Amino acid sequence: MFMPSKAIKILLVEDNPGDQELVRSYLRSSMDRPVELQCVTSLSAARSAVDTVGCDLVLLDLGLPDADGLEVVGALRRVATDVPIVVLTGSTYDGAGEEALALDAQDYLRKDQLDGASLGRSVRYALARSRWQQQYRQQLSASPDGMLVLDERGDIRFVNRACEALLQGAPGSIDELPGAVRLARAAPVDVTLESGRIVEVRSVGTDWQGQAAQLITLRDITDRRAAERALARLTAELREANQRLAALVSTDPLTEVLNRRGMEDALGHELDRADRSGDQIVGILVDFDDFKSVNDRFGHAVGDAALKALTSALKSALRGGDHVGRVGGDEFLVILSDATLAEGMTVAEKLRRTVASSTLPVADGTIKLSASFSVGVLETNMVSVEQVLAALGNALKRSKVGGKDRVTAAPAAGGAVRHDLHDLEDQPLDPEAVELHSALQPIRRTDAPETVGSEALTRGPPGGLEMPGDLFRAAFEHDVLTALDLRALRHNLVSMQTCDVPGIRHVNLFPSTLLNTPIDRLLRLIGEEVELDRVCIELSEQQFLGDPTYLREPLRLLRAQGIRIAIDDVGFGRSSIEALLVLEPDVIKVDRHCVQGIERGTGERRQLERLIAMLGAVSADVIVEGVESEAELLVLQEMGVEYAQGFYWGRPTRMSAHGAA
Repeated sequence: MFMPSKAIKILLVEDNPGDQELVRSYLRSSMDRPVELQCVTSLSAARSAVDTVGCDLVLLDLGLPDADGLEVVGALRRVATDVPIVVLTGSTYDGAGEEALALDAQDYLRKDQLDGASLGRSVRYALARSRWQQQYRQQLSASPDGMLVLDERGDIRFVNRACEALLQGAPGSIDELPGAVRLARAAPVDVTLESGRIVEVRSVGTDWQGQAAQLITLRDITDRRAAERALARLTAELREANQRLAALVSTDPLTEVLNRRGMEDALGHELDRADRSGDQIVGILVDFDDFKSVNDRFGHAVGDAALKALTSALKSALRGGDHVGRVGGDEFLVILSDATLAEGMTVAEKLRRTVASSTLPVADGTIKLSASFSVGVLETNMVSVEQVLAALGNALKRSKVGGKDRVTAAPAAGGAVRHDLHDLEDQPLDPEAVELHSALQPIRRTDAPETVGSEALTRGPPGGLEMPGDLFRAAFEHDVLTALDLRALRHNLVSMQTCDVPGIRHVNLFPSTLLNTPIDRLLRLIGEEVELDRVCIELSEQQFLGDPTYLREPLRLLRAQGIRIAIDDVGFGRSSIEALLVLEPDVIKVDRHCVQGIERGTGERRQLERLIAMLGAVSADVIVEGVESEAELLVLQEMGVEYAQGFYWGRPTRMSAHGAA
């Protein structure tokens, strides 16, 4: 059902009956909505009509019996504050209409140019503009932010309730506003009011009742700024706590010098810098003489005091940029940046004299302190403190054997030295000099003559240390396992790269080496020789120390750079499916003992089948080691095993710098 539009209530203030009738006629012909027209002939009658009856719009003649000219607009506006006014003027002077607009009229029309179209258009425009202004004013009034409108003369035209609350009252003039508010611009600025509240003030241009104006907003940000200050304090406290925690993590609590972790970081930094600049780094290894006798005779409290005294003596004789750290019970490492061996020897001798001149008072006298020193230039391809200790350890032992309280230079890295088992009784194993070789064993598909990868096997010098079990056992006994393992890793990678070995390159690493070596430097060592995504690091399950979850994070970091991880020797007595699930290897290598007899006995075959089925729970490729006959290979094919390696395809091939031998 059609619903007629609501009639527009128009008040015509006009004392000329002819003009009244003309306006009535024009409205009837031009308006698309019904119009209720009320006519009055004076300003006083207009005021009364607005007060009592109300209207939607006023058509106002400027020539009335009780008022004349522009004062009529101002006088009526004081009563009809929100009613749109359209001025009708008999004057041909356009300036009168402009002045009427300045007095808050919505529009003006000259009577000599009046027609139905212009009157209807003016009425519709004034009503629409009035509705927009009312909505705008309602939004400003309801805003939680303070809103203030100034006209071009600086007069305050509008203040909402939020602004009154912030300013503690409605300002009567611009002079009552805070200076920073009066000078507000588009860019926000914080202003602290007399009440102590902090407001964010900004100013934008706007239109107010047809005239250009300035809208100033005041947003209360007191709580936000307080929260930001509290957050800043908490952030500063957290930063300080993290700095203290970092210091605790990298500092030895007793001597207050770097601990082993701190020395790893310092060493990495110095090696990186030296690698870029070409400068040398010198290491000085320091060991307290007869420390055990101090502990045994005077107790651990005196022993701790002796260590502190030794550390204090070391620090007092070093340069500001040098590093000193405790790397063992009574063993300390000093790193000198940008130094030669001769300079290192001079510094070490200075340290020796400083320590030797130090004494520690005890109940029955004093303890004379002394220490033994070794000095050597560090190779920039070192990646861990363990390698530094191994490089300097032999020279330190010579200082001890030579009478203690002395400095010995470590020999520069040179050619290989041939060790045998009986040699180790007279001289220590030197991980940087022992003769190393690499042997290559391919990894094959069981159903095709395809080589998918190769494993590099480490060999020592001919004799008692040739096989890796003997070689690395000796390294462990001489406390140089990590250093030798890293050297073997580099040697095998270089050999495989020289021989251009196809497929994935498998290399072995001890779990302990993984823990003793910063992962970023291990990645650099590997990346210098081969693309990371062509490397698979094999960790023997037999070498895990207790719960292997401690390996999860370093393995994750290696895997994130594209390196594959293999768990070797699985199935030889210590297999744990939980450990394999935790470590998430890419490859699982089944120990060769699990293959023996599978072609002859059903029991051996059944055990291997169960192991393969168990490994199916791990998303990894399975490689079976130790295949030595075609019969064993056929059984593996029947089981669905895809990859294998062993003597069936030939003995490991020795590699040399010029290729496979």
